[in-house]
Amino acid sequence: MIRGLFTEPQSHCFALYEGNSGIYCFIVPLGSIPELPAQSCQEIKLSEGKDTVSNMYWLDESGKGNAVLDYCDMAISGRIPLSCKEIWKNTRIRLDGPYRIRVNSSAKIASVFCHMTPIPGCGDGGWTLVMKIDGHKDGCQIQGFNSINKDFDFGTSAKTRIGIIGSPDVCNQAMQSRIGFGSAGSFYQMDDSNSCGNQLRGLVSIKAFGYIFVQ
Repeated sequence: MIRGLFTEPQSHCFALYEGNSGIYCFIVPLGSIPELPAQSCQEIKLSEGKDTVSNMYWLDESGKGNAVLDYCDMAISGRIPLSCKEIWKNTRIRLDGPYRIRVNSSAKIASVFCHMTPIPGCGDGGWTLVMKIDGHKDGCQIQGFNSINKDFDFGTSAKTRIGIIGSPDVCNQAMQSRIGFGSAGSFYQMDDSNSCGNQLRGLVSIKAFGYIFVQ
């Protein structure tokens, strides 16, 4: 005989084994292990009942055996969160790694790196990685982000600004902003010293590598 509480909604037989008094079944919740993934968060909620908690679950949306660990918010019908901070606030997950979030409240799903552990001096976890910067690579030299001054033809390369503004009062004229970080170089020249991770040490500009997170 097979022993197992199969009348309960949370009962799923993962594996059978034979003992001295019969055949036994390991009972596990749907989506709790990669070998027993669900196709959606809603399927887990329907299977496990109204007391199902928001957490990380194994999902195989295509049904082709490609299970991934994903976050399910059971309070709002399994909606995928908008940020790493939302996952951090609504669960007890404190592991850095890739997570899936929705982009701009749309149906588009993106896999992003979430820093779920505290960053010294910056508070708790829940940080979303938006940029990796390598000072050894070229291509970060364009400045003038968010500029509206038409007298500078090199100031039309982007529509947004991320980073530190050198002189906000004259920003539209001198384009003193970069996307990235750094402490070397001139604000008034077309170089990458303030945007590609260069660090000023005396008279020497040292190449560096870093990350930019948002919370």
